[in-house]
Amino acid sequence: VDKSRLRMARAWDLAASKGKGDWTVGVLMGIDADNRVYVLDVQRVQEDSLGVKRLIQTMAELDGRNVPVLFEQEKAGAGKAQVADFKRMLLGWVVEGVRPEGTKAQRAAPYASQQQDGNVFLAAGAWNDDYIEEHRPFGPEGKGRHDDQVDASSLAFSHLAAAGPVSAVMEEIQ
Repeated sequence: VDKSRLRMARAWDLAASKGKGDWTVGVLMGIDADNRVYVLDVQRVQEDSLGVKRLIQTMAELDGRNVPVLFEQEKAGAGKAQVADFKRMLLGWVVEGVRPEGTKAQRAAPYASQQQDGNVFLAAGAWNDDYIEEHRPFGPEGKGRHDDQVDASSLAFSHLAAAGPVSAVMEEIQ
């Protein structure tokens, strides 16, 4: 896949529990002019907040400044403060805090429908097996043990789908 032909975004589902509990997940996703969706990279760690910040900074630098960095913003005031911290840390990047609306299953449904229709492709990576396994049990009831990769993927997909046709952006750039 030629990344230069994709609109991309990296979405993060955050946790700060070193070695246990939920995972911090960052999903790099792209969409092409034919609305095919590519999961290009998944970072999945159980780290403390300092380790998470370092990973986010490193991945933003590797992804490049043209790739928006998205975070699910918790509703409490702490969520706003956390996103503000990331905006300061990632000066020069587009950083967005997105407030979740609806249930996890409702947020995942548009992405799931694209998967079911065969419009989602995974780049080869060591993360593939865990990614696929986590998506299997996540359905309307959302009974998977972990849903961090699903949450990050849904956020990235929603952002990319809302941005409009890729071809229009490509024409503006040229």
